[in-house]
Amino acid sequence: MKNKQKARFEAQENRRTVPPVVRWEYLIERKASEPMTEIALQSLGRDGWELCANVGQWIFKRPLMDRTPNTTIHAHATEGSV
Repeated sequence: MKNKQKARFEAQENRRTVPPVVRWEYLIERKASEPMTEIALQSLGRDGWELCANVGQWIFKRPLMDRTPNTTIHAHATEGSV
């Protein structure tokens, strides 16, 4: 019985794949002392950006994929910011 379980476990382990490495792209938006509006942050979020650091500047990241940037959303985010 234990040999069957061990064989099943080893078969499951052999089928597992290594997850792909995630490459990130980063966006440094502005000094953190300058506030960002909720609309600007929502626009960045819709385009896949997430806040990853606030160390004197707003730093966002998103997974790097084969895609064309949505410049209208980002332009809206910077225009709607205060």
